[in-house]
Amino acid sequence: MLDDDLMNLLDKYLEGNLSAEERRAVEQRVDEAHQQLNDNTLSDKEVEKSVKRLLRNVAGRMNIEIFPHRKSTSLSWIQYGGIAAAIALIVVISLPLLKNNEANQAASPELIEQTAIVQQFITDSNMKKITLADGSVVHLNMGTTLSLHKGKFNGQIREVWLEEGEAFFEVTKDTHRPFIVHTADGLSTRVLGTSFNIKAYRELGEQVVSVKTGQVQVSRESGGKVVLEANNKVSFDNGTGSLTSGLTDGSAAADWRTGNIVMDEAGLKEIALRLKQYYNVEIINDAHITTDQKVFFAFTTNTELKDVARALADIYKTQYRISNNKLILIK
Repeated sequence: MLDDDLMNLLDKYLEGNLSAEERRAVEQRVDEAHQQLNDNTLSDKEVEKSVKRLLRNVAGRMNIEIFPHRKSTSLSWIQYGGIAAAIALIVVISLPLLKNNEANQAASPELIEQTAIVQQFITDSNMKKITLADGSVVHLNMGTTLSLHKGKFNGQIREVWLEEGEAFFEVTKDTHRPFIVHTADGLSTRVLGTSFNIKAYRELGEQVVSVKTGQVQVSRESGGKVVLEANNKVSFDNGTGSLTSGLTDGSAAADWRTGNIVMDEAGLKEIALRLKQYYNVEIINDAHITTDQKVFFAFTTNTELKDVARALADIYKTQYRISNNKLILIK
């Protein structure tokens, strides 16, 4: 999607309403586009094919016909001026994504089309409840991104991508269409109809799938899978790729939806994440607590910060002070 600021800039450029300074800035970006394309490690043919595809998409959005009635077109058509320079500005902005797609997906137009995001749900400091086309309900915690890809959620298939964050899924049962949640590092959670929670914040270095009702299958792209029943969980280490199963309270794992934050076997990194989410404070570990030490810690979001801090200090047997949006743990 093109944001409003970029579209406004393009409109001004095409209408000739940019100041001399703004025009120089655009032309400098075009210059940089050429340099970045030249520095690309992909072959010229791969780059050209990718840029053409990107430009056709952009041109379609702007009702512009490019490459009319020509069997071949080289990148040299990108010149300073008019539509070409405006679209080249988009190339610069889109180039990192373009490079990643080409490197990871072998420049397959069909694959790129299939993995194109058609709908995305994002939360920042809020939570969100959404209902998918099949009736399944998804609760998104703070700092979460859920994506639907083209051709991957319809009458024959149900797949979603939890790009970042945490979500609780209440999946409508359909024995003919498994519901699959993809998360980072090739992890997939597959169900027919059940309720479960996935915690997949990148900064925690692990993903945790906790089952409230029914049964789920968690598998790695590299091989290996675990089948979980209710009140069981599996932790996936993003670094080593290992899967570790254990017991849990499936209801408690998803209680964040109602303001009850329950952390089972949590390290200081996860506790810091939660306090940042709900109290906008940063934990300073001046007590030199071992960050991988696992504890049970819970609080409700209507609890005052000083009470949460006191409980945390008691668990780690430290002192604390609160100053300038920092919770400092001290010996």
